[in-house]
Amino acid sequence: MNEINNARLIRTETSRAIEFPDEFELPAGFDAPNTELVLAVQDDKVIVEARAKPSFARPKTFREMLDQMETIDVEWPDVDEGLLPLDDIKL
Repeated sequence: MNEINNARLIRTETSRAIEFPDEFELPAGFDAPNTELVLAVQDDKVIVEARAKPSFARPKTFREMLDQMETIDVEWPDVDEGLLPLDDIKL
């Protein structure tokens, strides 16, 4: 897609925004909530590059979050090794 369109730069006191025309569409897979725009200035040109963020469903519950995590396959050390059993401790 080598399409050239005009856009407007909108300034406020605290920020600036680029307003794209309605007929200008980003490539498939770049929708507004998951798109980050990277700006670069080269000589007298401003280059706008769309970079998709990973899209995954946000877990609603702690259990869903745990289900999305990978299993950790690690041999954990025995931190109680060499300690007396709790029943044998006298204060």
